[in-house]
Amino acid sequence: MRERKQPEKRWRIAMVAPCAFPSARGSQVLIREVAEALAERGHEVHVVTYPSGEHVVPLRGIHVHRIAVRLLGRVRLPWLIHKALLDLILVRHLLRIVREQSIDVIHAHNYEGPLVAFLTRWRTGVPIVYHSHNALADELPTYVAKRWRGLARRVGRLLDHQVPRRSDHAIALTPELEGFLRANGVAAQAVTVIPPFPPAAIVDDGQAVPGVDLTGRFAVVYTGNLDPYQDLDVLLRGVLSARTQAPDICLVLVTHDAHWRESLGAELAAAVDRVGATVTVVPSFPAVRRLMARAQALVCPRSSWSGYPIKLLNYLAAGRPIIAAAGSAKELIDGDTALIIPNGDAEALGEAIVRLRNTPALAQVLGEAARERAARAPSASETARGIERIYETVAGAGGAGRTKGSGRLMKFPGARELLGKPRGRISALPEHRAGEIVRRTGSLARIAIALLCLQLVACAGRNVPTASLPPLDAPLPAAPGQTGPYRIQPGDLLRVKFMYHPELDVKVPVRPDGGVTLQGGGNIHAAGLTTEELEKVIVERTSDRLREPEVSVMIAQTADLKVYVMGEVRLPGIVAFREGLTPLQAIADRGGFSDTARLDSVLRLSPAESEYQGTRLDFTQPLEAGSPEGVQMSAGDVLYVPRTFIGDVNSFVRLYVRGLLPIEPRIGASTSF
Repeated sequence: MRERKQPEKRWRIAMVAPCAFPSARGSQVLIREVAEALAERGHEVHVVTYPSGEHVVPLRGIHVHRIAVRLLGRVRLPWLIHKALLDLILVRHLLRIVREQSIDVIHAHNYEGPLVAFLTRWRTGVPIVYHSHNALADELPTYVAKRWRGLARRVGRLLDHQVPRRSDHAIALTPELEGFLRANGVAAQAVTVIPPFPPAAIVDDGQAVPGVDLTGRFAVVYTGNLDPYQDLDVLLRGVLSARTQAPDICLVLVTHDAHWRESLGAELAAAVDRVGATVTVVPSFPAVRRLMARAQALVCPRSSWSGYPIKLLNYLAAGRPIIAAAGSAKELIDGDTALIIPNGDAEALGEAIVRLRNTPALAQVLGEAARERAARAPSASETARGIERIYETVAGAGGAGRTKGSGRLMKFPGARELLGKPRGRISALPEHRAGEIVRRTGSLARIAIALLCLQLVACAGRNVPTASLPPLDAPLPAAPGQTGPYRIQPGDLLRVKFMYHPELDVKVPVRPDGGVTLQGGGNIHAAGLTTEELEKVIVERTSDRLREPEVSVMIAQTADLKVYVMGEVRLPGIVAFREGLTPLQAIADRGGFSDTARLDSVLRLSPAESEYQGTRLDFTQPLEAGSPEGVQMSAGDVLYVPRTFIGDVNSFVRLYVRGLLPIEPRIGASTSF
């Protein structure tokens, strides 16, 4: 057991949760777990939140302050107006809590949290730590009808650029999100990556779950909310595809939402019925854990890149095989801790389900590796210590350590008349300095408009019209630029397991010539094969001495693969390659575009034997049009962001890029535009 060292300072924290709290939804689960982890280390945590919540688990050690809405409870208002009024009431409530409890730091979640907190910081001087859960430009369009997605994305980009950089420090859940925040103006020293922590190991306690009988069936289980961004249409199509090969496969959707049909919408609800899926509404986490522990496969079809699905942490702790889309497969390795499929590829999802059903050895190994991964993750206490260091940076001793730039508050003409003279810490500032802070910040109207826009992505969620779902038996269009299953490369580390002969199990590296040597199998050329293809080769090589060998091959560690990002980006350099990496994610990892970047002429160069194949990407197009995020990067790719439009790719590369390339090939004539 790790030694639990108590912090030197006991912080008084106001945690802003502009949503129903607590709840079984991922964001609310993260807020609760972070608050309880800090409280367990001796800090005084005050959660300031909405009047409602789902009491699915008891709260431990934290103080919950709910806003009073007696008048709103008696008047029926449109949902958007009702939500905006709740946030305005939350502003005044937070200000009161900060003063009454002598709060040291405001810890604000999602996007409404910091917007609410900015006003309180202006009045009191208390610094703000912004806990970023996602990028709004990535998630906001999933909540609206297709015709409004362009506008939603523009609103999201505006808020992505304005909100995070005005906090005193930001916490990102993933390195991708850190790169995105830095590209949108957050200083490198003002953002820290702190991933969420998994729960304790989940085991089956043997108790029955009413209405669910998985006996004799291969159960594919999904847990969580049923909102549009979860890509449940991909899951339904994938399961239907798998059932054409194995009718015993069944889908179980586990949710806390009693009104799940309304959340899904008519099209998806009808699709659930056609697939024959079992929808289980559970009142508590223990029931969810039981179903996860009994699943033959746990799935996460979500393709959104910016968030961190909390369900993945639960899946890892359950020790069951996982299938995840590339966009949401945070810290998972294909063939080692999960099977990772291309985003939006229902056919690949169906194939992965069938593969797990037909290969019990692979399912067992993936489940064991998942549980090992969860056991190695930072604990709740370690996560809390990382957050404590951020508090010390922004608040220091009595608030003296606020970071440079913490005065980037939103200004609002007439705020003094509206809210009265500032009190608290900021009142000690000279009048000219207080006026400077007010002048350097946006407007009260801007905050109000931003809050209004934010209602679309509030934590509580809201069903919106969705595009019509095609019949499930319709062929799926192939996503552009899909790279297919991962193929073994020199430098990869393979884990080979024999189901009935564990003495032959081995971890073996792929040599530079592409070969591996196995006991009883001799020398085998593995480079260029998928893990399934290599499994078949090993079975053939060992069947003369083993009776009906059953073999599974996993990628224990990929080679040190890279993608090169050059030209007009903030931090030109190398990005570690990972399956599903898109051009925008690679550019975000290097700080984003510079002010002089030509966004409609980004050059992607892909090595192919002795030549590079070039493709021009247009980042000014809407993403749903297929460019550039319909493309996935390959190992060794080069992204070059120019200052001017590139007409002749061959001439441009010959004159400006050739000396920067990691190898010296000729540029092939197979460039495509």
